[in-house]
Amino acid sequence: MFGRTTDTKYEFETLNADCKLSQDFIEKFDEFKKSKKLNSAMILKINPKKKTLDVEQCLEDVTVEDIANSLGLWPRFILYQYKWEHVNEKAPCITTRFSIPIVMIFYIPQTGKIQLNILYTSTKTPLINFVGTSKVYDITNTESMTTNWLNSNLMKL
Repeated sequence: MFGRTTDTKYEFETLNADCKLSQDFIEKFDEFKKSKKLNSAMILKINPKKKTLDVEQCLEDVTVEDIANSLGLWPRFILYQYKWEHVNEKAPCITTRFSIPIVMIFYIPQTGKIQLNILYTSTKTPLINFVGTSKVYDITNTESMTTNWLNSNLMKL
């Protein structure tokens, strides 16, 4: 399984038989997680030649719609540190509160190549375990990827 070595660095781990974490991703994810920057995102891609999970781009102060507009026709994993404002039903005197979850969005368009889709799909569960989030959503088109879509999915938890 994934873990840290004694010097608190991530081990260069294999996600599955076909894909490994790149050192660049490990370092940037560590920074991303510690930063707690609101509404920031990491867009991840698999390099099919090297068989590594790499950071395609890091975005700050972005909306879900901004992220959707930056995606192309190929599968991607998106890690989004999102300021989620919601009603606190347990304490009615406090109308809203906010959380900053790391949300993972698995974007897999239906137009993608089957072999690439299989590679992304087989990497999904090990990546979820590595990231340590339970807020994971699959989406096949960018038109559906909106702030309302994300908020409604977060409310279901």
